[in-house]
Amino acid sequence: MGAVIDASFAATLFLPDEASIRAADQFALAAQSVVIAPALWQIEITNILIMAQRRRRITTAVLGQLTAVIDHLPVGLEPALTPGQRGAVINLALSHSLTAYDAVYLELAIRRGFVLLSLDAALLKAARALGVGITI
Repeated sequence: MGAVIDASFAATLFLPDEASIRAADQFALAAQSVVIAPALWQIEITNILIMAQRRRRITTAVLGQLTAVIDHLPVGLEPALTPGQRGAVINLALSHSLTAYDAVYLELAIRRGFVLLSLDAALLKAARALGVGITI
């Protein structure tokens, strides 16, 4: 079965102070099938790296190295939302008190019938309520 990965989960794969062997194992298992993310994922990951560098959690050199690592992760990116998908994201966000950013991951997992790889509490709560498989 495939998986949708969000930025909170992905950060555990590359930020030294968030590293998780369990998350790495779960990602490796998911990657034996298909791992996808919405196009937004690239922007969120980039922001996580920039903020980590600004907060001195990583150096500028490490930021560059991690960017190269992320570029090689086996994560397929979904194209921009269609109008119908955007409507579903809005409905999910409103009905589960999610940000649009989180709702886009949930919409993708529902649409594709994939499990969700996330550490975001609100997103996981909504996924559970909708019967979406989760891996934490």
